[in-house]
Amino acid sequence: MWFDRDPIVTAGPGMAHDGSVMRLVAILCAYDAHLTLSRTFETIMRLGVALVVACSPSAAPAPSVTAPPATTTPATKFTTVESTVQPAGSILVEMTNYAFKPSDLSLARAKVVLYLVNPSNEVHSMQLRNPSVSVTAVVASSADVEAGHSAIFTIENLPAGTYRVTCPITNHAIQGMVGSATVP
Repeated sequence: MWFDRDPIVTAGPGMAHDGSVMRLVAILCAYDAHLTLSRTFETIMRLGVALVVACSPSAAPAPSVTAPPATTTPATKFTTVESTVQPAGSILVEMTNYAFKPSDLSLARAKVVLYLVNPSNEVHSMQLRNPSVSVTAVVASSADVEAGHSAIFTIENLPAGTYRVTCPITNHAIQGMVGSATVP
């Protein structure tokens, strides 16, 4: 029915929802045979206002919960700087039309310096995602590297794991511009 998908009728975040709101609306709609349409609408609107007031979070403060101190992991930081010179100790990655060369990388945890070279005739870039955490969340992303250009892609504080490497430019990953990166 329309009311199980209606965001106005369904309960919001933090509100209990046992389906009683939808049952009430269904009863009112069935009862419409005895009421005029405008009276039914007026009744539903009044009930809606009453439900919003009744279901609103109370002004009372939430009970405090003391959590154990969390160990903080430094946030992953990344930068891209255009450069024509490969830095010493960096990993050379060639971004051709629809492939990374090499496609499988072994990266250090503290600081990774990749030298991205684009000898192709199209723009490319590199993104790392950790599928064990989130399929969609980007961990690090280089800036676009224009055709015939190169750039230094630096990633700091990259957590241990296996990452999916892709070119986020439209259809490049589908055409095979994918790889993996492992951080021990």
